[in-house]
Amino acid sequence: MKKGLKDAAATAIALITGFIGLAASFSDLGRNETLAERIVPVAVIYFVACFSIGVMFEKQWYLAAFTSWGPVLLLVPALLSKLMTNEPDPYWSFIFALSSVPVFALASGYAGARLRRLYRTDQSSLM
Repeated sequence: MKKGLKDAAATAIALITGFIGLAASFSDLGRNETLAERIVPVAVIYFVACFSIGVMFEKQWYLAAFTSWGPVLLLVPALLSKLMTNEPDPYWSFIFALSSVPVFALASGYAGARLRRLYRTDQSSLM
């Protein structure tokens, strides 16, 4: 894949995934929607997006963290609000959930890069 096309694809993946994360973390649950029904599809989307960035950028797999811009955008004001006011304890679960997204993105990106390295090693051993 050409460098410019690969960069454009990674940028599009990061923007789209970040927007999905922002929408999922900002909006309320639907009438009959459970928290698991919200988290599982978003987690799958994040894993696929970050994994693909890890595969595309084997040496820069950490770029997968840029997909978490949406939840991090909400995390900063939420954390500032928590520190400035005396909110109830369940608010910490919201902060933990948002801060775990970059960690999940980095882990998924690393998994993609690791799989590509393993595939490359297996291909070179066959020669």
